[in-house]
Amino acid sequence: MVAMFIIFPWSYISPVENITFDDSGFYEGLEHSSWESEWIKSEPSYVSSENGRGFSTTIEWLSVQHQFRDCKGDHCLPIDPTAKEWMDRDVLPALLIFSRPGPSIETQKELIELGIELQENPWRDSIDTPILDESRLVSSFDDDFIDDFTRSIISDEDTDFDINELGYSPPSDWSLGAWESWVQASVGSDRAALHAPFRDNPDYWRIGDVWFASVTTEDLSHLVSNNLWPEISVKIPSLMRIDLDLKIGIQPPLDLDRKWTGTDTQLEPGVPPAWNHSAYNVPLRGDSIRVADFDTGIDVFHPAFFNPSNTPTNWIDSNSNSVFDWGTDGIDYNGDSQLSTNEILLRIANGDGVDSINRDTYYLDLDQDGDRDHGTSSIYNDASPGFGEPMYQANDLNSDGNLSTNEHFLLLDESTILATYDPVSGERTRGTDLIQTAPDTNGHGTSVQGIIAANNEHHRFSGLAPNVDLLSHDSFAGGFANGQSWALQKNADVMLYEVGGWTNRFLDGTDAVEMSLDQMANAGVVQVNPAGNLGGSDKVMQGLLPDVDDSLGPLITKFGVSSSNTPHNVYLTYLVPNGHNISSVKVKEPGQSSFTDLSNTSSAWLPGGTGVVISKGTSARNTTMLYLWFGVGSSSGLITGDWEVSIAGPSGQGRVLFRATANQNAGTWSGGTTWKTPSPTSLAAIGDNGSVTWPATADSAITVASWASWGRAGSSAGELSHFSGRGTRIHDGRPMVDIASPGNYDIWSPKTNYGGNFGTYKWFGGTSAAGPGVAAIAALMIQDNPGIGHHRVWNILNATGHWNSTTGELWNYSSRLSGDVGEPTDVVGAVLLANGSWGLSHPYGTPLGNGV
Repeated sequence: MVAMFIIFPWSYISPVENITFDDSGFYEGLEHSSWESEWIKSEPSYVSSENGRGFSTTIEWLSVQHQFRDCKGDHCLPIDPTAKEWMDRDVLPALLIFSRPGPSIETQKELIELGIELQENPWRDSIDTPILDESRLVSSFDDDFIDDFTRSIISDEDTDFDINELGYSPPSDWSLGAWESWVQASVGSDRAALHAPFRDNPDYWRIGDVWFASVTTEDLSHLVSNNLWPEISVKIPSLMRIDLDLKIGIQPPLDLDRKWTGTDTQLEPGVPPAWNHSAYNVPLRGDSIRVADFDTGIDVFHPAFFNPSNTPTNWIDSNSNSVFDWGTDGIDYNGDSQLSTNEILLRIANGDGVDSINRDTYYLDLDQDGDRDHGTSSIYNDASPGFGEPMYQANDLNSDGNLSTNEHFLLLDESTILATYDPVSGERTRGTDLIQTAPDTNGHGTSVQGIIAANNEHHRFSGLAPNVDLLSHDSFAGGFANGQSWALQKNADVMLYEVGGWTNRFLDGTDAVEMSLDQMANAGVVQVNPAGNLGGSDKVMQGLLPDVDDSLGPLITKFGVSSSNTPHNVYLTYLVPNGHNISSVKVKEPGQSSFTDLSNTSSAWLPGGTGVVISKGTSARNTTMLYLWFGVGSSSGLITGDWEVSIAGPSGQGRVLFRATANQNAGTWSGGTTWKTPSPTSLAAIGDNGSVTWPATADSAITVASWASWGRAGSSAGELSHFSGRGTRIHDGRPMVDIASPGNYDIWSPKTNYGGNFGTYKWFGGTSAAGPGVAAIAALMIQDNPGIGHHRVWNILNATGHWNSTTGELWNYSSRLSGDVGEPTDVVGAVLLANGSWGLSHPYGTPLGNGV
């Protein structure tokens, strides 16, 4: 891959000159160059762009929906279920993008007049001690305590930084946590610089240039419907864009996995297994590395997420046959040298139909009720090993598949999960209240995090980095920017985004979540993103948009509504890069003889009784979006048949590139609303180019495709999974996929206990299964090379990943062109340059197949 990175020197601290001693015991600089001033000077170019200012298309769409909330009569548009759920909330989570230096106290006053309130950082102190609790405020401690506290922060950062260089006293209304992050940023922590407060301002909640706020639907609708952005931009010129930490139409995207990544077997002679590699005399298992998963939560009770005790537990061979038999043999749990009925070990089957000590887990049914009791309802707490009745894992020392009398069991003890968050339970932390985490009712997050850290080397179904500390955030309920902030301040080393969105997204790297992702990557936090599962879905179309004067135009795009899957809402997103746009929009329902012109309206009724909402916007990178929402209030759903949408650009624009995606309410990656063949076919076609989804379209994302390690689910072994997202980014043609990992429904991963049997596993797949494999490998790389950071991980993955004819030059081609791996001629489009080196005939190589 060829990539350009802009590294921002946020943490450079200049020497302090002309200092004076103030009454608080701290030095205060008269001319001080702080981390803040350096951060302000390193402003990303696209944040200061004149393009993309204003309200997001999501907000504009919600505003139109809100106008019909109290509408009565036949003329009222139906309300989208997602919009209704948002409008029922007391306040909405807003994301404000500012140019630097960002908001001040005066800015907050201006925003409050508009009904928008910047939020104070909720993660500074423990969940039991709110940020405004006076016991945590700086003002409640004396100068000596603050001085000692500050020196301890500097000492913890392992630096020669002099406290006199701070040049600032902690404001009395800051919490200790806020002061700690400010000091860490001053000492040189790039991560702390992303969320530390600015001097003389409240501890506003932010990630770099993205600031968190709250606003009611009513206030947002008022701002949009009255076209108040020009007034806002005059009052607050540094405010670039207002968006929501809410998205429309997003989707949640072992044993064999270890084989292909080389974590427990050798791929080539002389290459040691990663798990046997020693980092600073510690086996490489991910120890002390924190991996955050933004997902649906996690089942904290699953046996796979408990670490075994280091103390071996002997067992009693009740039938004296010298091998362990569950249901007969057991453990002397009460130490009376006898085996009671409730001390007989029972099996927790993994679900694959194989009775094996290396695949299953065992437990003692102490109360003889026939179940493995666990949780707070069963009198257990965080101090209870395994959060319930004791569970054990066999330690088959000679790996013969039998547990002999000279081998033993290991008690499953402490959780692998460091902390969880969801908006219902709040934050839950290991050792305190992790046992109170809400269940993973979806199950997706449980399976994903199992691929990262399930079990250990004693168990056949082990995650790739079993000793990492998991940070599990229910981002579908709590918001993905919210998850980023939480994980950042939990000191996550790796962040995994288990989500894919293509509805109402620019897909050009300018979204607030994508911007935060980039800034955290520049601060060293590894960012891993599954590519999404839109491949082969017929939900992506690309081609040339004609203008209104074109003899072949207009372009008629078509989508189908079938009687077997009739949605109430359909979402169409059209993207046009480089400042071009769509000026003519007309729609024809099935059964109608003529088109309805929607070019100059924000909402309309179609003759067949369907409501339409039209939103338009431009990103900071000058990508234009046209978003169409179709909805009906009837129980029968949208009219079945082929719908037609006629589009064209303004006169004189000529033919320009466009891309379009289709989706529906309660949509899935495949099926549902799909594109039909457009007309004329010479201008556009349905395909897979551009099927990589948000937020994997961010500049710094390590974007992961799925490939088939077995020949299953319609894909041959060794090929990219047919469903895996691929192709280029809309505005710059950059290939999006960096590396592929097994995810073709060939991974046996933990299954949530919610609504099913306890402690079982299932076949898991999709790019959702490929992403955690790469996240786990990144964790091992960080353990082996502390401080390696995101960009070096990205480069190493791309330079050393295994290559084959399916992956082509988009994987690892830079190493092949240099001759370090294979031959330059292996790369499609390789050319010998005049200086004797090899290059590419196309800036990013020649796409393979349909835009791979």
